[in-house]
Amino acid sequence: MNYKITDTLEGIQELKEEWVELYNQLPELSPFQSYEFNYYSWEHFLKKEGQLFVLSFYETNQLVAIFPTYIDRSKTLRFINDIHVDFCNILNISSSSFKLFKLFEKIVSDSKQVREVKMSNIKDGKTASQLNYHFKKRKSLNSSIQHSLLEIQEDGFIYLNSSERSELKRIQKKLKDCVYEEWGVFKEGVIDLVRNSMLDSELRNDDFLSASFIKLLKVLFEAKQLRIFSLNLNEKVVAISFVITRGKHQLVWMDAYDNTPYVNLSNYIHFLEKQEPGVIVSFGRGTYKYKMNNFQPLAENLYSFYYSKSLFLFTLNELEKLLKAVLKSVLREKQY
Repeated sequence: MNYKITDTLEGIQELKEEWVELYNQLPELSPFQSYEFNYYSWEHFLKKEGQLFVLSFYETNQLVAIFPTYIDRSKTLRFINDIHVDFCNILNISSSSFKLFKLFEKIVSDSKQVREVKMSNIKDGKTASQLNYHFKKRKSLNSSIQHSLLEIQEDGFIYLNSSERSELKRIQKKLKDCVYEEWGVFKEGVIDLVRNSMLDSELRNDDFLSASFIKLLKVLFEAKQLRIFSLNLNEKVVAISFVITRGKHQLVWMDAYDNTPYVNLSNYIHFLEKQEPGVIVSFGRGTYKYKMNNFQPLAENLYSFYYSKSLFLFTLNELEKLLKAVLKSVLREKQY
């Protein structure tokens, strides 16, 4: 097995044809692993934040794996745009994942550019397990974050009891004058208006739907990897859902909405009602109460892997993780 490190956008462009071909062989992956998402994430977001470090692996001169990663300013190897990615993963059709991850560990160990590895939001337990096996010390694997998904049934919300279905109908009745729409064209101005409404209401901070992020959304929309749905009330858009799409998998990635009561939840209800039976809808990273209680999706673990060459940094990271877990537990106790 041979490998190549790509550290420039021009190098990524040269890899495009092979990357697209490999991605097309892996229908279980999300558009977050696509060439378009990673290339334009780097171009619009990260090119000033570190160094590209995309690893491509070859068997008999054929591309069999890609690690879409970069090294940030703290010399940490991580997935490209992992802050915004709900599901991180590698692209892998290797005949020997054991050799692949063994070689990856050696590359990291030998690299003077890399001090730590932080791979977050890994959906595939096999990838997480291989990382945890091949890095022998100063490493940790946890699953403190979950995502949730729902397979659309023939009879819609029939799996809910009558009072739960009545609650969804009550919400829709409150917003009966809203018009639901799937966008056929990208409406940057409309996104800006709803974003500004959220900022004015202090529902989000200034980083939300930045100009750079909207550029990425447009690229994904034009590549048919993103669908956009909205609710209109009195000829004004009051809620938008951005849905990452691939085959029968639909991921509600993010939402924008004004302070009209229930509009975001109503947009979700409309979206779910429009899906064909067998479609798998993911509600993304996090198990938010309003999604879990109203739609009762299945919660699944996401994994985070950490490795450090420094015992001090490893210990510091573990202490920070412990403090966050304790704080989260205390807050949960207060809620219940």
